[in-house]
Amino acid sequence: MLTNRIITAPKHLVSEDRVLRTSLTSFPIELLDSILNIAIKNILQSITKQPLSSILQRYRALVMTCRVFKFVLDNASLQFVVQTWFSDPWGSTNPRILVLDPRVTLNHGRTRDRTAVLTNWADIFKTIQRLSVRNMGFDFVNRKTLGKFWMNPIITVDDISLDGCGPVNMNLVVHLGPIFHRNRRPPTDEERMTYPRLPSPYFDSELVNVVTTYSKRLYIYSVRTWGTRYARRNSMIGLSSSNVAREVSEWWVWQTRYYNRSETYIMGYHEENAWLVDLDSAAIRSSLREKPRWR
Repeated sequence: MLTNRIITAPKHLVSEDRVLRTSLTSFPIELLDSILNIAIKNILQSITKQPLSSILQRYRALVMTCRVFKFVLDNASLQFVVQTWFSDPWGSTNPRILVLDPRVTLNHGRTRDRTAVLTNWADIFKTIQRLSVRNMGFDFVNRKTLGKFWMNPIITVDDISLDGCGPVNMNLVVHLGPIFHRNRRPPTDEERMTYPRLPSPYFDSELVNVVTTYSKRLYIYSVRTWGTRYARRNSMIGLSSSNVAREVSEWWVWQTRYYNRSETYIMGYHEENAWLVDLDSAAIRSSLREKPRWR
């Protein structure tokens, strides 16, 4: 609307230096919310171009900038779903993790692991990492591709399949201890009676803890000590927990059947170190150094 009112400039102009020194945290919450949402969406758009660890670090940097940023991000009003998508409807390789509006459905390719509606950024990024772990070939496990997945509280043993190749990759084994510890529980009386014992000539002490899958299937169990009932051939002493790593107080036993034969592995953790024992070959591997076959 036109007006004949005379408009005059303010007597004191805001200096350029004052504008540059204005803190983002002094902006209204609504404006900060819009700015941070744009920043987060830019991070998500680079999922296919950058390693997951880089994506998570960029998100973490925003959260840890200051308390105001964390408050805004934690209380953002949003609704998204996360799912795995394969461009080939018959394939199972090269999956992509998508963050979508719940109303969006894909009419091509193949999808799985679609989540319920997620309403905060923290759950979205935790879920992205969880699905990345679930679909990762564990021959290629490393922190650059997955980040510190063992610290993600929503990742369980259901997301880590050892049945395909066994826990023979030390890059994977060295990080499983926190996941076992977080999901362990005392065994029931029935589990104490029915858990699978070590194959002869090995024995173990009393059952300590178990980890089960979502369907209540026994995944792995732990004992305090284990060893051989007698010395192995060409060995002066028997293979045992005390001989491998006396400092380990809880050993995890994982058993599976592979091509009609049973395989048993024992894993131990202490501080930043891990040990893996293959009972079938009596071979010991360590995150500290490779050890020769037991003799």
